[in-house]
Amino acid sequence: EQLAAVDEYHRKEDARLRREEILQFTKQLEEYNLTFEDLIDASPKHEDARMNAINISRIVVNEMEFKDYLLAKKRLPIKKLEKTVSVSRKTIERNRKYIIAMCVILMGDYVYLKDYLKGRLG
Repeated sequence: EQLAAVDEYHRKEDARLRREEILQFTKQLEEYNLTFEDLIDASPKHEDARMNAINISRIVVNEMEFKDYLLAKKRLPIKKLEKTVSVSRKTIERNRKYIIAMCVILMGDYVYLKDYLKGRLG
């Protein structure tokens, strides 16, 4: 019985922390003029397209010039990105919202969101 109470406490605490994290993420998305709903709508439907977008996010976050541009202008450096990645400008623009959101997760302290995306974010 005591174990069940401890388990229940941990479940509730996890849920509370997850909610807080999603609220924080939602606030940070607003800085980029994005909403959580935008992200749901903008999420690529096909796994390979999602993986491509996530890989582009990784490049943005790991390349200081791209990351600085994103943080300063709240936009993707599409022209420069286009020269670095093997996807078209059209593809980058189509997945822009999703790529930015993944960058926000990768740069942030989002334990639960990173865990949720673990298989993809690596």
